[in-house]
Amino acid sequence: MFPVFYMASVFKTMGMALGGYDDQYLTLIGSLGSVANGLSRIMWGTMQDKTGFVAIYKVIIVVELVVFSLLPYIVEENKYLYLMAIFAGYLCLGAHFVIFPNCVIAIFGLRSSVQLSSFIYVTRCVSALSGMFISKALNDRLGDQTYSVMFWTSCVFILISAFLLIFLFDEKPIRRCK
Repeated sequence: MFPVFYMASVFKTMGMALGGYDDQYLTLIGSLGSVANGLSRIMWGTMQDKTGFVAIYKVIIVVELVVFSLLPYIVEENKYLYLMAIFAGYLCLGAHFVIFPNCVIAIFGLRSSVQLSSFIYVTRCVSALSGMFISKALNDRLGDQTYSVMFWTSCVFILISAFLLIFLFDEKPIRRCK
């Protein structure tokens, strides 16, 4: 979740600093991103019901990797590509809030999943806060280069997620749903 939280918190300042975009255009991007976030929750949930967690999460990982590795370049090159990249990032943000609780229910059962999903939801705070503090510390040293460093570093987390999904994840139920 680190990459999508970071993107959501800096897309406006990054767009102003690196792309020279005005606040009105960036507000439009944010509004469209909010629509993507909300509507994607319906889309991802429906797709997960048909294909399962692994297939959906592979798609999300690929989209995140492409978007966040290229975002530092896109922001400087084309405002419409920047809009599409932020839109795609918000699609991925919405996905995390839908697919993981469903997966936890499938694996751990309904009773345990409520507690586990609550724990997962609360720990997202660590991701958001760590991104803020790391970014602040880097910004004091690197200035506008901080955006690139943070997005490329977030790609490492995406690759770790891909490794865990492909080699270690097992979607078999541990407890029956009750």
